[in-house]
Amino acid sequence: MMSTRHHHDDDTQVNLSVHFTRIYRFLSLVAAFFDPDTPMDLWKQVAESLRLAASIEKIEVMSDLLFGNSVWNKDALDFESRRGELTSLYILETTRFVWAWIAYEELIKIVNESDEPTRKASKKIIKFLMKDESLIPTGLAHNFQHAAVLATETEIMERYNNFTENNANKLFSHVHFCRIARNCFLHSHKVDLLLGSDIREYSEKDFFSNKYIALPRALTRLVLLTIQHILAVYYKDSKHMTNLYLTIDEDEADLPISDVLLVLHQEEATHQMRLPIPSRDN
Repeated sequence: MMSTRHHHDDDTQVNLSVHFTRIYRFLSLVAAFFDPDTPMDLWKQVAESLRLAASIEKIEVMSDLLFGNSVWNKDALDFESRRGELTSLYILETTRFVWAWIAYEELIKIVNESDEPTRKASKKIIKFLMKDESLIPTGLAHNFQHAAVLATETEIMERYNNFTENNANKLFSHVHFCRIARNCFLHSHKVDLLLGSDIREYSEKDFFSNKYIALPRALTRLVLLTIQHILAVYYKDSKHMTNLYLTIDEDEADLPISDVLLVLHQEEATHQMRLPIPSRDN
């Protein structure tokens, strides 16, 4: 079985809340103004999903403890308390994954100019990304590998392996991987137990590296990087410039839009960008 804990400390990337915020600000401050062929409302639909995800600071679940069951002993109470903490984190990460996916689906409607089913849309996205195979966000391959490791021995990896065995086109595999993960989360009839071991041995920070928390977080990161990837190719021929401040001030703009999108998630850009950086580490 897969290890219960998974540590993936990558100091080169901002936390997910900031990542959501940066792409939201890009769509609100740059994309909506430099794409006259797309109605601003369509960009706002993509951006709003990202804003909602960025705004989620904490989710609390109702525990059985609230029902005041006096027959529980101390060990049972401690177990239930920790299970409540882990469940809260699980719902937080899966909720953010869902909002990231909603933003992705709204974006591919703009790029594909259609409302086709997700699988057909993914094929069109692959074809679209082939317009410039050099425009890949920094660290995307590494994040894909990390998510794949976390998905080992899950239905996600089982379905992904089956897909790759039966499809000749393996370009931009992260797009197919994200689609399959989304389907498993939202449509699978298999439900993994949230707790795979005795959680009473955990410290609070260990919850963040629990496989059930780490996997949806890694998938969310991969979806956000896929959104950046699509946007970078979308703007590859744009003559407009911006910078890491994400401004549209021509006197300050000094970088092609695509170049900014390749590093929008990087930590080293934090001090160069006038963005509100949340203090939490989620």
